Amino acid sequence: ESIKIPDPNVRSLTFGDVIIAEITLKTPGMNKGDIGVEIVFGGKDKKGKDIVMQVEQLQIVDAGEGWARYYINLPLNKAGVFDYTFRIYPKHELLPHRQDFALVKWI
Repeated sequence: ESIKIPDPNVRSLTFGDVIIAEITLKTPGMNKGDIGVEIVFGGKDKKGKDIVMQVEQLQIVDAGEGWARYYINLPLNKAGVFDYTFRIYPKHELLPHRQDFALVKWI
């Protein structure tokens, strides 16, 4: 439905800044706990290979009929150049592993 994140074209984030993100998803027919959202930070290792550096969960802050809003307020405590993206995945207490369904959406 919507995503609010810092605009890197206006100002890049630096060490000590706080990244604030809010994502609202359409979730028709689902319970608010059926979806997980996380921010994934990546970078390069010493050999130039892409690596995952940090993963943090967004929290559900509000939900209604057919929608849920997720939020994170995360201090940046590592220096360097990073990429980040958001991963949406199914959650349920009966799923023993997140990888049981090939249902991941990157935004």
